[in-house]
Amino acid sequence: MPFNCETCKDKGAIVDHIDDNGLAVYKRCLCATEKLFKNKLGLALFAATKLQKSGLEEFVDKNVFLRGSVEAFYAHLRYVVIYHGLNFYYQLVSDKQLLDVYLGKDPDIESIRHYLGPKLLVLQLGGNGYKNVALPGIVTEMVQSRLFENKPIWVFNTKELASDDLCYSETLSQIIDDYFQSIAIGKASKSASSKQASAPSFDVEQPKQLKSASKTANDIAADIAKNLK
Repeated sequence: MPFNCETCKDKGAIVDHIDDNGLAVYKRCLCATEKLFKNKLGLALFAATKLQKSGLEEFVDKNVFLRGSVEAFYAHLRYVVIYHGLNFYYQLVSDKQLLDVYLGKDPDIESIRHYLGPKLLVLQLGGNGYKNVALPGIVTEMVQSRLFENKPIWVFNTKELASDDLCYSETLSQIIDDYFQSIAIGKASKSASSKQASAPSFDVEQPKQLKSASKTANDIAADIAKNLK
């Protein structure tokens, strides 16, 4: 029966070198690494377009509002997670998932405070297909809580946040304007000579509060705390 990986013969590891005692030192085979990343990314991200470069890997400790196509968003996020490695603690969650947790529909998660844990939380808007009066408040609370804890969050929407978005609130819009860097991500394009796509350049719009004053993370947390009271 043929092996799935001829390099390691499906063992998941190959000899890296022989040490001074004549013993083989092994390293993880590429096929095993690929399987681990597939589990970490999930099917949608793993199947996304492969980028040669993103640029967003430098923003994992920033609060960022991303807008563009879902295809481009997944391609960039795929690159960022792989770039930072298997130990990078991030989580992708949709506004629909937040609502399901709030309504008690997710048996594995008791509270949206669960999402305060990841080093980086990526919140994808537009997943909930029906209007729910609680949704704007839930999304706003999640964003405020991450800022209050000084933990970065990326918020993605296919366009600028507007009143026709089901998760829209004036408070959420103001927080994004004041404290989030805004980035429009374009569509990745493949060249004829490469299986990977090159990422277009993008402009970073600085948040209003950073334009007007040199605010630290603690200053931002204090501002958010006023809104939480």
